[in-house]
Amino acid sequence: MINSYILRSGQPAVRHLCSGLQAALVAFVVLQILYFCLCWGGVDSQYVFYMRMFFYPDGLTFDELLRLSFAQRLVGIGLGVLALGVLFYAVIQFNSILASVKDGMIFSLRTIAAMQAFSGALLLYTVLSNLEKPLRALAINAMVKTPILQVLFSFSSNELLLVLVCALFYVLTAIMHEGHRLEEENKGFV
Repeated sequence: MINSYILRSGQPAVRHLCSGLQAALVAFVVLQILYFCLCWGGVDSQYVFYMRMFFYPDGLTFDELLRLSFAQRLVGIGLGVLALGVLFYAVIQFNSILASVKDGMIFSLRTIAAMQAFSGALLLYTVLSNLEKPLRALAINAMVKTPILQVLFSFSSNELLLVLVCALFYVLTAIMHEGHRLEEENKGFV
């Protein structure tokens, strides 16, 4: 049904799809900020729709989070904000890509640059979010006499897939550069 809608209506369908994705990006950003604030700011469990929910950062248990001092939490927040900031930069670049596609500028240099920045920022976010857990544990353990956190490093298959998707975006930007070159070359013939 969706494919036939796109085929029949052409460009307006792409604009609607891009608008829907931009709305999803706004919801994503709001949920990421809310989750980050609940992880580091919430001390007690939260009740949502008659369910008791515990929010805590990746790499920590809820009990470990409760044992952290204010200064130790600030260290965790500082490391987490860095990765979160890079993720938001990637989202801004993705929004720029969607806006360019909505305007019909698929092969413009602005779109290509935004796609390269998006894939680079997404790759950097993957690295920073994986380094956040062991760096947090090392920094917090350095603040106390007896280590209280385990230094853990993990890399999942989902994160590996994300790295491969970033590589695919770089290949697509090379194809888009070629499309832009052909577009400029064809303008001279008309």
